[in-house]
Amino acid sequence: MSNLENNSRQASYTGYTNAVTAKEITALLREEVKPAAGCTEPVAVALAAAKVSEVLSNSVGELVIGVSPNIYKNGFSVMLPGVMEAGLDLAAALGSARARAALGLDVLIHLTEDEIQLAKERLEEGKIKVELIETSEKVLIRAKLWSETRSHWAEVTIRGRHDRIVEVVKDGVCLETFEESLQEGGGSKETKAFYAMPVKELVALVSGLDPEPLAFLLDGIIMNKKMAEVGMASPTGLGTAYALKQRYGENGGLRDLGRLAMTMTAGASDARMAGVDLPVMSSNGSGNNGITAIMPLAAYFELKSTSREDQIKALALSHLLNSYIKAEIGRLSALCSCGIAAATGASAAIAWLETRDPEIVESAVVNMIANLSGMVCDGAKLGCALKLATAASTAVETAALAQDGIRVPAGNGLVGHTVEATISNLGRLSRQGMQLADAVVLEIQAEFAQG
Repeated sequence: MSNLENNSRQASYTGYTNAVTAKEITALLREEVKPAAGCTEPVAVALAAAKVSEVLSNSVGELVIGVSPNIYKNGFSVMLPGVMEAGLDLAAALGSARARAALGLDVLIHLTEDEIQLAKERLEEGKIKVELIETSEKVLIRAKLWSETRSHWAEVTIRGRHDRIVEVVKDGVCLETFEESLQEGGGSKETKAFYAMPVKELVALVSGLDPEPLAFLLDGIIMNKKMAEVGMASPTGLGTAYALKQRYGENGGLRDLGRLAMTMTAGASDARMAGVDLPVMSSNGSGNNGITAIMPLAAYFELKSTSREDQIKALALSHLLNSYIKAEIGRLSALCSCGIAAATGASAAIAWLETRDPEIVESAVVNMIANLSGMVCDGAKLGCALKLATAASTAVETAALAQDGIRVPAGNGLVGHTVEATISNLGRLSRQGMQLADAVVLEIQAEFAQG
């Protein structure tokens, strides 16, 4: 075993579950699993604009939004809820027009015609500008607003998480600040303890949880299925789910778990990426992560009798493993976290439902990483539905293969001697090996924008 593997978070601790309590797991899930209307990158821009507009009582002379490269990449092509048009500048204008930051990631839900009209007027008047910030931080947004008379100004900073406003300044005076480190690897002592847990201990902890404090996770099934139904009912967005349903809907094809999972997952993504004005349950700051972590399980519950308690625990395991893996690859990454992290969580949860065997759960995780580790994130867009469909069907098949004793052996590509080492290696690929990928995607997007 290499020194790098020895230094990873793979260390096994006897009785390690004692270091993270059920209460702390519940708090973590409540922090990371929440409703979001629209893609979370432009929504985060809208949230910053809403907050800074509140500070100046919605007096908008000029609004400049600075964003990190990853925020720009993921907000470039995705449609916004209600308006079904794309653009970070439009997201900022809509956020400023609404000016209700208390809505959080739902700041763009059910926009009124007056709000949309005001936003478009501000765009046409040239009051809204979006700029790139040169930074290695993944989630960083700075919104600076001058009043119409330019006698006052305010600045709001979002950092670390899409809905974490860490500083609010008005006329040079700091009104609000959030001191906890939100950089990659930051967080509370309890949160860090969770991310250091061996996977087997995490599975054991989830298996023993009282499900009732986590019953809110079931809301994600309702929300995301509602979005999926829109995508499956008509050729919304890319039309992936509608085409799949037409292909497999007859002769009982959608009674196959893999086909149903991929169709439902694609349907939710089709509708969300097209700007359908409905919320989804997000996971670790991403609506598409929430869709991919939840919808394969929603398909499983639809086809297989599953107790309410087991549904909650399976959802918890899926969300937690999504967060666990994203702690290594980055909250926003050059890798497709929906396909790699969220779908891995779903596959592991299905393996747990079928067997309750931590070894088989580990095998599902290892196999998913070995299979989908090359899936690149080239921004949020209509085409995400195809990636999510691939990831969902792979999650189902991988869980089944793990039950059949299939496990990619150590030394094959990224696969290490332990599941923790494998996840650590995936993190190295993301953080070190993919450094240029985001820059190349941004160049391609800039070239397209210039015609």
